[in-house]
Amino acid sequence: MNMLHTGNKGSGVIAVDFDDVVSNFNVSFSAFHNREFGTKVKFSDIHNYQLGLVYGVDETVIMKRIMHFCHHYHDELRLIDGVKEGLISLNEQFDLQIVTSRKDTLRVITENWISQYLPHVFSAVHFTGSFGDQEITHTNSKSTVCKEIGAVVLIEDALHHALEASDNDVPTILVDNPWNQGGLPDQVTRVRDWSEITPQLVHRVGG
Repeated sequence: MNMLHTGNKGSGVIAVDFDDVVSNFNVSFSAFHNREFGTKVKFSDIHNYQLGLVYGVDETVIMKRIMHFCHHYHDELRLIDGVKEGLISLNEQFDLQIVTSRKDTLRVITENWISQYLPHVFSAVHFTGSFGDQEITHTNSKSTVCKEIGAVVLIEDALHHALEASDNDVPTILVDNPWNQGGLPDQVTRVRDWSEITPQLVHRVGG
């Protein structure tokens, strides 16, 4: 992928999820799905990470529609509000690396999007391939990748990934969304948006 930087930042590695942390996946996908399939799902209706339940179809069907969207309409994705400013600020002292549950078949599409919207921000992009899977194992977990790259914190939107990371001693910042409500352990901190992320990292990491 072009437009990666070389890392080597003094305060350590921060792992950053992609969908709904960097890009507005569910906003864009719901607009696509409503347009193509006649649904009327609003962002506030997305109370479940299993999107098949949200859109009223089998999980296999929704995965096919998600992949179709990614391969043909990925350019409809936009940056989450405040993410560019937040990442540029963090990039001054941290080594930022994407850790996404997307499958590797979306690597080129994802990396091209990052190169277009956030050049020279991330030093690496890691794909766990666990998106859509109900069981998170050691081989496809974000905590495994975080430990391999030495991440001091994970920025995430999926509650099950945040809890799995916390169970494996990876501190996590959870960006508040309709689908990730519920109680949180001590190692997971909920934030409203990117305006709260930098202060949390300064508090947790001591940057």
